[in-house]
Amino acid sequence: VLEEIVLSQSSLPADFKPPCNFKTLKASVFKEALVWNQYRINLKSNRLISACSLKNHSAFSVEKSEHFLLRLLSLPLKPLSLDKRKKIGPPPLGGEKDQRKFWLPPKFVEGQKSAEADFEVFETLWPKDGSDLSNRKIELYFDKFFAWPYFIQINTPQLTVFLKTIDSGRNFPHFSRLN
Repeated sequence: VLEEIVLSQSSLPADFKPPCNFKTLKASVFKEALVWNQYRINLKSNRLISACSLKNHSAFSVEKSEHFLLRLLSLPLKPLSLDKRKKIGPPPLGGEKDQRKFWLPPKFVEGQKSAEADFEVFETLWPKDGSDLSNRKIELYFDKFFAWPYFIQINTPQLTVFLKTIDSGRNFPHFSRLN
């Protein structure tokens, strides 16, 4: 089950600033969500079982070709080789050994920045399907603690797009039961 919640800045309490701790938000904030959808996905068959709007209390259909996350979850992943990993700072001058540290996305657990980020980086290639993502390389940063990628990066000739996890943890409120 995957829940997608889009909150407007104006619906958040004035003192709610990054880093964010979603456990501290009241149910009323989620009731004001711009988008609040729940997807049930069969990971073995890579099929969307159902999609519903928890905001509007109604089911809706999603064409397989339109569901980015379902398609992303079905793509084969392979570890990104160390020589392809992003590093911090400018590259060394010719002939010098590259001693730069690997770049890692920030990791927040229950509103607190974690110094213990141990990411495994994978890559995949979006299929040639005529879409804007067609044949694009995608990098995904996973932590052993959390099943969803903390960071997803898609490179195109025009720009780099990324999706990031802004908080993770245990025992978050089950938002669908707040209705």
